Amino acid sequence: MSRAGADREVFTADALILLHETASSSLREIDRLATAGLREAAWRKKKLVERKVMAHVVGDLGTDGS
Repeated sequence: MSRAGADREVFTADALILLHETASSSLREIDRLATAGLREAAWRKKKLVERKVMAHVVGDLGTDGS
């Protein structure tokens, strides 16, 4: 994240754990879900991607690309 210019925490520890578990260590899934999490947090005007936001994203997108 620092390479992208972030100078603060963007994901909470709980959100990262959920992201990792859901994506099954697939880099493509991590990228897809993390991007969706960032968009959802921005839409909600949140500065951090929290577990609740990631759970919403995971529920909407799942891990099968649908």
